Amino acid sequence: AVSRTLVELADLDVSDNEIGAGGAAALALSATVSRVERLSLARNTLGLEGLELLLSSHRFSSLESLDLSSNALGAQGAMLLASSPSARRLRALDVSDNRLGD
Repeated sequence: AVSRTLVELADLDVSDNEIGAGGAAALALSATVSRVERLSLARNTLGLEGLELLLSSHRFSSLESLDLSSNALGAQGAMLLASSPSARRLRALDVSDNRLGD
């Protein structure tokens, strides 16, 4: 059974937990994130694989703010974000310290 509190969660901060791509996959598949509006994943070594998993998930339909700072996304990560329909719906996006390009 899923906790009612988790289902109603609007803010989720898992920064500094080194969740990597595996943790991103778990979040992307979780039914409990459908109402999350603000998600902070700063400093979690998500990399491109983790970013792709998050962006391809349909679970984040309420997401308005996403912090992906310091996740080694690089220029390819910037391209993924720029071409993602889910990223375009965001009101706030933090990609600082990701070496996105020149």
